[in-house]
Amino acid sequence: MSQLGFFDDPAPAAELTPAPPSGLCLGTSSWTFPGWAGVVYPASASAKQLSGSNTTQALSWYARNPLLNAVGVDSSFYRAPPLARWQDYARAVPEGFRFLVKGERDVLDPQSPRFLDPDYALEQVLRPCAQGLGDKLAVVLWQFSPMPTDPALVPRTLDFLRATSKALSGTVAMAVEWRHPGTLTPSWQRSLRELGVQQCIAEHPQAPSLTDQLRCHNPDAPWMVMRWMLQR
Repeated sequence: MSQLGFFDDPAPAAELTPAPPSGLCLGTSSWTFPGWAGVVYPASASAKQLSGSNTTQALSWYARNPLLNAVGVDSSFYRAPPLARWQDYARAVPEGFRFLVKGERDVLDPQSPRFLDPDYALEQVLRPCAQGLGDKLAVVLWQFSPMPTDPALVPRTLDFLRATSKALSGTVAMAVEWRHPGTLTPSWQRSLRELGVQQCIAEHPQAPSLTDQLRCHNPDAPWMVMRWMLQR
């Protein structure tokens, strides 16, 4: 059976698709995908309205789908948007909608002069998105790609998380997607729990096993982040 659309059907959208269970934020890694025309977007949606990371029209259509009450801001990994853009995003969605924001890659690239720079991260990434999205910000995700083994990487990362968490007084939830097998040690687990930072549970071919990742999740925390990407 083909999926029903939400724009030209006589029945209201809420009658066509159930909402996620209470407490579950469900969404995709971005909101622009031309193949969704006629399903998530109106069939008449133009390519211009569905292209570019700065469009809010596609986001407002996406947020009308009762099954999608959250979305990832994947574009912020490449360059963090300014405050005004975050405010536009917040206005485009209803109350109760939530955003997962990716931290900018300059902060995560060892070749960048901004690598693990807490001041840059606070001023260019964390504070603008927190101010612009308000309570619609669910979590900021720091996605580390696999890097050459460096014994200083783990302590430097923890220092970065400690500095940013302290500066924000715990007002912004943060998670780490760590793709370094062998580094998810008991010490790493304890450090994340002390900082209130969660291990993102990510299904990705380059990531450690889900079992190892789950050991790092704090079961007493009121939230967790799961990302399903490429199938093994």
